[in-house]
Amino acid sequence: MVEMLARIVEETEVGNPFTGVAEVRTWRKKLDSLPDRPSAQHLEAVLRLAEAEAVQGKEKEVLTRLQSAYDRYSRLGAAIPQKALNDIRYRLAVAYLRHGETRNCCARNNENSCIMPIRGEGIHTDQAQSRSAIRYLEEILMTPDVPRVLKFRALWLLNLAYMTINGYPSKVPEDKLIPPAVFASDEPWPKFVNIAPRLDLDTFNLAGGVIVDDFDGDNLLDIVSSTFDSRGPMRYFRNKGDGSFQERSRSAGLTGLTGGLNLEQADYDNDGDLDVLVLRGAWLLKAGRHPNSLLRNDGEGVFTDVTFASGLAEPAHPTQTAAWADFDHDGDLDLYVGNEPSGRDGLTNQLFRNNGDGTFTDVAGRAGVLNRGFTKGVTWGDYDNDGDPDLYVANLMSPNRLYRNNGDGTFTDVAPELKVTRPLAAFPTWFWDYDNDGNLDLFVAANRGLPESLSSLVESYLGRPCDDELACLYRGDGKGGFSEVAAKVGLDTLVLPMGCNFGDIDHDGFLDFYLGTGYPDYDALMPNVMFRNRGGQGFSDVTWDGGFGHLQKGHGIAFADFDHDGDQDIYAQMGGGDRRRVFRCSL
Repeated sequence: MVEMLARIVEETEVGNPFTGVAEVRTWRKKLDSLPDRPSAQHLEAVLRLAEAEAVQGKEKEVLTRLQSAYDRYSRLGAAIPQKALNDIRYRLAVAYLRHGETRNCCARNNENSCIMPIRGEGIHTDQAQSRSAIRYLEEILMTPDVPRVLKFRALWLLNLAYMTINGYPSKVPEDKLIPPAVFASDEPWPKFVNIAPRLDLDTFNLAGGVIVDDFDGDNLLDIVSSTFDSRGPMRYFRNKGDGSFQERSRSAGLTGLTGGLNLEQADYDNDGDLDVLVLRGAWLLKAGRHPNSLLRNDGEGVFTDVTFASGLAEPAHPTQTAAWADFDHDGDLDLYVGNEPSGRDGLTNQLFRNNGDGTFTDVAGRAGVLNRGFTKGVTWGDYDNDGDPDLYVANLMSPNRLYRNNGDGTFTDVAPELKVTRPLAAFPTWFWDYDNDGNLDLFVAANRGLPESLSSLVESYLGRPCDDELACLYRGDGKGGFSEVAAKVGLDTLVLPMGCNFGDIDHDGFLDFYLGTGYPDYDALMPNVMFRNRGGQGFSDVTWDGGFGHLQKGHGIAFADFDHDGDQDIYAQMGGGDRRRVFRCSL
């Protein structure tokens, strides 16, 4: 497996859209072929090349290129449309903000870094980048008839930039101020402190998964994390029992097992310890045919890759989501994997039946759960209380599925009948009992991840209507029926999660949940969001008071009592999908 993963990295480097390699080559060649004078074609090539270079982390080169373009094209006066000039301004402002993030939040990371609203030690020490961003954002907002989407994106980033220089709200121009009331929690809440820097858990990598459990049998909760970077390593942090962790990735057998946007744990071989599934290739389409890894645990936190021997390695499909359950009641765990088709490749999801001897057989076709959608979330649960685990599949831009287990090895999609096909832009999903009535409910997040989503989020904060889809919360009646209650319980608000999880942050017996938000674009600076469950009657947004509003793109989330003090802590794996957007994991 290690040799295959290394080979895949080399073979797919150009085809991987998140590395920027192909785009840099294409637009540099295009730019070199054009006359060195202002034109629509020249400007497009400059901006597209800068975008591709940003993906590769070439921040200074990007700033130089964009600043040169602005200086050159702004001198043209009325000869250049304001729309084009504002495009340069906006990209330049975002580039400055991101560079400021690198020079402050990353280089001088502390427990307040990048947590919104930015205060205290989160204020930038090196403020030059934010001040440059403010200049260009204010120029955009002074432009007559600036388009709505650009207006609200620029407005948000302007207020954020002022926060980083300790100028919010006092120094923000009155007509451009986002009111401080926007950043007030629905109810007072004690602050959670990011202690990852103290524990050396603030590792740098891309978006990824995280699982927390006792992997070595010492009754302490350990941490395993992964990264979307196909060259990046998995990490295993052993809990030492004294409030600290020791990295032992190498001795755990994880060397060379790179990549993976998500992780799942389960005791697939019934030997009493937890094994690990690594999911790879998400978002890469045809370039993402990377094998997943099934890592067998020897009981002491040492793992062996048994993917090929188990029958899970081939065919390899791009995926980031899977879930375990004993769907056929034979005493061992089976595995459903949600895949991501592209074009007309005919790719489907997989249901691997556990043969009980360490091997699996794909029975998705026979079981009727092929799906054929671009799957971003899967979850098992007995929604109709008949004793059989049923399967929900969340698809991006196609109706979701609820496969009712027929009890004979087959399933029937009852989602249209039960009206649980939305949201169309579905993402993470789970079964849970949010109101403690003994019946399973269903949460389905939504995230279109489009450039206008940031402006929709800002409009939502300001109480304006927005066009983006909202999450759905389906309350189960225990008899096989659901009613959609998101608005009734206070969840009719725009959030854009790519990763999430639930737990009990206040130890009241009701489940709360945390959303790791964002999408791939560079300007997607938005807070992760925490919802507190109010006794099953509704949810309160406690993001701001609780210190949960981390601006980095969120992915893997885990709730656990790491220090055995009787309450739950939260581990969040931050980061984007390209080699610029790295950040520190937080606890």
